[in-house]
Amino acid sequence: MATSSSTPKKTSTSETGHAKNVANFETLIIDCQGFGSAYNPSNSAITITALQTIYTNASNALTDMDTKHNNLNHVINTREVLFIGLKPLATQIMAALLAAGANAQTMLNAKTINRKIQGSRATKKTTTNTTTSTPTPTPTPTGGGTPTTTPTTSVPSPERTTPTTTVPTPVNISTAQLSFDELVAHFQELVSYVSLYPAYNPNEANLKVTNLNTTAASYTTANNNVKTAQTAYHTSMATRTKTLYDPATGLVQIAKEVKAYVKSAFGASSPQYKQVAAIRFRTDAISNHRKHHKKK
Repeated sequence: MATSSSTPKKTSTSETGHAKNVANFETLIIDCQGFGSAYNPSNSAITITALQTIYTNASNALTDMDTKHNNLNHVINTREVLFIGLKPLATQIMAALLAAGANAQTMLNAKTINRKIQGSRATKKTTTNTTTSTPTPTPTPTGGGTPTTTPTTSVPSPERTTPTTTVPTPVNISTAQLSFDELVAHFQELVSYVSLYPAYNPNEANLKVTNLNTTAASYTTANNNVKTAQTAYHTSMATRTKTLYDPATGLVQIAKEVKAYVKSAFGASSPQYKQVAAIRFRTDAISNHRKHHKKK
């Protein structure tokens, strides 16, 4: 029997179903071998030699998928550990830029980039509501930037009556852009931004522009490694699916044909047919697998 490689800590029911189908196919082969020369199908696809080839291919497909899955888990974990330091490093860069004497406008622009990295908002979160208010002047932040409007509830002055208006408070849409692709892009943007400020030249090695570019490259590499591993895993999964469940040549279909041959050769009430008919193959394993991966 084929040996299986180490599997992830959590194995889905569908993955167990695939392995069980392969194991049961081996049992089917052994039973057919036990019938001796009486097992003599005219269909070359269900001869003992052909069945053994299908079993080997299916076993290899499962092993390869396990390997690709384990590698995907490894590079995902590696990326997770590496990216733990991204946000704190961005905070250090911001402090170093301020310490270098950056003016208010320079810091304002840098803060806009850093907010994307940290996943924070430029203004306090509001909720959908309507308030009776009077328009208030729009202040301009010191050092330039985008003006912000702060509606406030007020009472009309007794000396002067101002018509009230119903002002809808804007519905907040999440501004957090925290996917790994976006984190990489925002960090690279921050490094590029501070590199344009001549006075930014900290003595700390990890904060120097050259080393920040190296760090940014490591984030990109770690993220791309996950993408590559995902592609390899999905390709392996497709091979496994075809090997086991192709409607014409898949392991499950061939098993059906083997049972049909035994039924025709030995009879529906024969012990030979009852023996192979008792071997179950889960045709729902592939549908359960698809549902499982859609949830991820």
